[in-house]
Amino acid sequence: MTSFGDNLKTIRTQLNMNQKELGDRLGVGQTTIANYEKGVRFPTGDLLKRIGEVLNVSIDQLMGHQVVNTAEEPVDLKAFKEKLKKCLIEGNEQEALYMIWQLNPSKDNILIIYEEILLKIMVDIGEMWERGEVNVAVEHFATQVVHKILSMMSTITGEVPKGKYSVLCMSLNSEPHTVGMRMISEYFSLLGITPYYIGTSVPTDSVIMMLKNKKVNILALSATMSYHLDGMKNLIEVVKRDPSLKALKIIVGGQAFDHNQEIWKDLGADGFAKDFISLKTWLEEEMYIDIVKSSKP
Repeated sequence: MTSFGDNLKTIRTQLNMNQKELGDRLGVGQTTIANYEKGVRFPTGDLLKRIGEVLNVSIDQLMGHQVVNTAEEPVDLKAFKEKLKKCLIEGNEQEALYMIWQLNPSKDNILIIYEEILLKIMVDIGEMWERGEVNVAVEHFATQVVHKILSMMSTITGEVPKGKYSVLCMSLNSEPHTVGMRMISEYFSLLGITPYYIGTSVPTDSVIMMLKNKKVNILALSATMSYHLDGMKNLIEVVKRDPSLKALKIIVGGQAFDHNQEIWKDLGADGFAKDFISLKTWLEEEMYIDIVKSSKP
């Protein structure tokens, strides 16, 4: 199977189009196109779809395959997960992207891909790093490929009409594990809630300013390591003290709560979600039952 970069270059040259011309039509620089073709970068979101439109080819062709497995036959999740994990550990990015593509990601199976495949793989690789079986470079590479997979899936699953509610999603300062929160952000979008994913290491004053400027209704916080819970508590206290954010609701989650799921109450949060289903339940029963029911994935 040829790589996305190789396919892009081949199709572009067949159309007698240089990198600058393609970049101009896409609204990006020539160096961006060059990086795509070298495999240094991968287009995200609507840009992948736009490339297909400009070159008059399907995304299947760009990815190097013509037929997508619609997963009508049951998938052996354990075997699939192990094969995908092997691709990530060995640095085979294109094969990893292709494997996910074969699952035909949709609103119907996206939670399985998130929870049963991607999250479990990242936990496995993290544990392998702790045992010294892989180095930190491998873990970081796997993380970046999973972020690319999430961007690709957000394009495939399509747009969901957004309601009037929004959420700010972030991991705690210096928290290196952000894949889980990125998935939560994508899930909020599927529920019709506009997400603002800001990653990690964002100063408290900047968080407060964005909450106010965007008139956010929900603040979603994640922590993987238990020693970040104190920082989470401090942030929640600052937010709660601001009278202009009185209506804001805060929900927390992450692996840091695995040993004591009730500790969220001591942090001053309004709710806790251990997984996607419990998050949806919290939204339905405690918060926004009207918007969630009107925009089920």
